[in-house]
Amino acid sequence: MDRRHRGVRRRRAGVGRVRRGQDARPLRGGAGGRRIDGDRARDRGLCVQSEDIMARNDVRYDAFRRITGESEPKEPKMNPPRSGDEQRLEAKWPDRRDDRVTRLFVGTYASREGAVSRTEGSVQSWMVDPETGVLVQHSETEIGIEAGYLALTPDRRALVVVDERKTDGRGPVGRPAAVLSLGLADDGLTLSRTARQPALGPFPTYVSLHPRGVAAVVASHGSFEHVERVVRGENGYDVEYTYDDSTVAVYPLAPDGTLQQASDVVVLEGHGVDPHRSAQAGGHPQATAHAHSAQFDPSGEFVIVCDKGTDRILVYRLCEDLTLALTSTFVAPAGSAPRHPAFHPSRPLVFVSDELASTVSSYRFHTDSGTLVHMATVSSLAPYASRSSEPADIQVDPSGRYVVVNNRGQDSLVSFAIADDGTVEYAHSVQLAESVHPGLAARSFRFDVTGRWLFVADRPANAIITLEFDPGSGSMREVSRAAIADPAFVLPC
Repeated sequence: MDRRHRGVRRRRAGVGRVRRGQDARPLRGGAGGRRIDGDRARDRGLCVQSEDIMARNDVRYDAFRRITGESEPKEPKMNPPRSGDEQRLEAKWPDRRDDRVTRLFVGTYASREGAVSRTEGSVQSWMVDPETGVLVQHSETEIGIEAGYLALTPDRRALVVVDERKTDGRGPVGRPAAVLSLGLADDGLTLSRTARQPALGPFPTYVSLHPRGVAAVVASHGSFEHVERVVRGENGYDVEYTYDDSTVAVYPLAPDGTLQQASDVVVLEGHGVDPHRSAQAGGHPQATAHAHSAQFDPSGEFVIVCDKGTDRILVYRLCEDLTLALTSTFVAPAGSAPRHPAFHPSRPLVFVSDELASTVSSYRFHTDSGTLVHMATVSSLAPYASRSSEPADIQVDPSGRYVVVNNRGQDSLVSFAIADDGTVEYAHSVQLAESVHPGLAARSFRFDVTGRWLFVADRPANAIITLEFDPGSGSMREVSRAAIADPAFVLPC
């Protein structure tokens, strides 16, 4: 969580009655935070047994025809004049739908000083040449959000995006944090807003969709800023500190991908060792719970939550009524701050980036019980000197041979070979643009479905970098870059 605003937390009205401790509704497998019971979505058509909607639509790339000149739809907002490579790409783009062609959605923040002027973030749609990795922008959807994380429904009909913010509470009060669904037009690229729901926690940082598209889970991190209160106890007056709630919320999705009212919210509690050594603004990364991710496992039965504030990895089971039941808790080493998980595509393995320890941890995942067994931990850093660093995103390449992590501060992208026993070993690294501090470094990266292209949202460079990835050696080399102001998240599909 890198874009924290100052401000005092106030509980949202109308969310529901808060229950704590022994008064909380029992969770199967133990307590995993207090529960907020609001109006629940009871439509059984949205539960796990609902009709499978994983079949992909026959999406036709009308935008490709526009590039070749056969049709001329309404002109979208485009980038400044394109390079010679991009002009040549337009001339050679095939006049047919090509399943190899990748679409790329990019979430952006409001621009910083020195970048292209923009007061709010947006979601941009791009096309990728399957032969060269060159990007061509199709359109930009300016819907007034800080688009920090995106997810695509399995049928490719809608995007779900988090609006990563917190109302400042002073002067003209801004909008609270939200989660939105965006419908995709027949061209598979043009977006329009279909629903907006409250995030039920400040600074939502992560969204994951059920493999059958029946629900979304959202992790809200909260800010680092504390509120100081004067209290009177048995020994007289004293001072206590309170912090934002960090939550995990479940949102049912309609068959067309439209976001519905939340069906469940879990508020995480506790704190870590609070090492006061993060380079991020505020400097108190473990004074309270901070859920930085909530990821469905490939089956959709479980949700893995990385709470970097308490050094815990929580595993919840998704119930039929789209509520969460805690099944297991793994306590990571003190001060490690697990941030993001990445599932292996074909083996019961999970790899986790540990933000404050600058490590990558390997786990075996028991798919019947939802428990994690730690196997090994290695440094996430490239083997050269660096300043304070914090790993962020982590991905496994589609071949399942390598896991890749980016280090903010060292500003590196590092690949690790995955051994037969699930442990990892350093393979290769590339340097990204230098950041002012880890909170403003490259935030996310993703592989395309073929595994050939690796797209990096390089914030300090104000660009999306296309790297060609070698699944034989784990090496990466830059082949293209596209100018984008303050890119936060990339989603190829």
